[in-house]
Amino acid sequence: MKVTILKGSHEIGGTCIRLSSGKTSILLDAGLPLSPDSQPVALARLSVDALLVSHPHQDHFGLMASLPPGTPVYIGRLARSLIDATQVFIGKDRYALDFHDFKAWQPFTIGDFTITPYLVDHSATDAYAFLIEAKGKRLFYSGDLRSHGRKGILFENLVKRPIHDIDLLFLEGTMLHRSNDQFPDETAVENTIFETIRQQKNISFLLSSSQNIDRIVSAYRACKRAGKLLVIDIYTAWVPTPKLPRQILGELVNQLVTVSSTLLSALFQKDNTPPNLPIGRRHDGIDVSSGGGPGRFEQLDDSRADIFVVLRHGHQVGHRKSSVLVAA
Repeated sequence: MKVTILKGSHEIGGTCIRLSSGKTSILLDAGLPLSPDSQPVALARLSVDALLVSHPHQDHFGLMASLPPGTPVYIGRLARSLIDATQVFIGKDRYALDFHDFKAWQPFTIGDFTITPYLVDHSATDAYAFLIEAKGKRLFYSGDLRSHGRKGILFENLVKRPIHDIDLLFLEGTMLHRSNDQFPDETAVENTIFETIRQQKNISFLLSSSQNIDRIVSAYRACKRAGKLLVIDIYTAWVPTPKLPRQILGELVNQLVTVSSTLLSALFQKDNTPPNLPIGRRHDGIDVSSGGGPGRFEQLDDSRADIFVVLRHGHQVGHRKSSVLVAA
């Protein structure tokens, strides 16, 4: 087995490793670098049989669009849906690649390689580490993993039942030089949100990746404990109960979709704001535009809304003055 580290050894993110054995060559991730000083890699010039994607974060899959069309890509089913959905929500075409799903702990083969995916705890859902075997050699690639999330038992099980006879280990080290004392686990994050909002009289905003389901769960649990109401946008509402993007595309602009117990909400015109609302809750109107044409959100009473999750990487929004997007 021949190993070539193309990117990621001296930087956080931008991971890309090439493995070759016999007549087969594969890539472990094709990450978009986080640093502007990162050295580029011409993936289009590489002759590879497939790409393995560990999880749906841009610093691990963001360069796969530069692979030749039709290149086989092996990825978790939910991770693939999230990547597809993001492309739809931002108005871009889905990747012209040949996607293949795999399942946790079930080995599959790509040419001379046998790959076993291990589901791991990470801020991205559907994240995997890989055991890769070829011609008597065994390599373990951790992808991004942690032990302090709501799926920490996956890390504990990996430690309790370690994979033996590893010839080479690639282990991520993002937190090796960082302190995590303030928020040692996701429960600490939930408690901090709870303490922040329980006495809050005005509206609170949470800025978070919609794909960080652990964080959305923490916000929900904190709101439930504090007797507050959680309002999320359409993209965030879609993530826990995904449909195929083509099924939801028409719904995104023309109507607000009720998901679970979320509140239908939108933005206020200043002139029509109910007099009992504090000034901090008065918003301008908002226009939403997409391939389906511009649409107008109807005015709804947001006086019961206590915390909003703001759309960060979903639908394109055009706003006037100091408008803030809130959607069910």
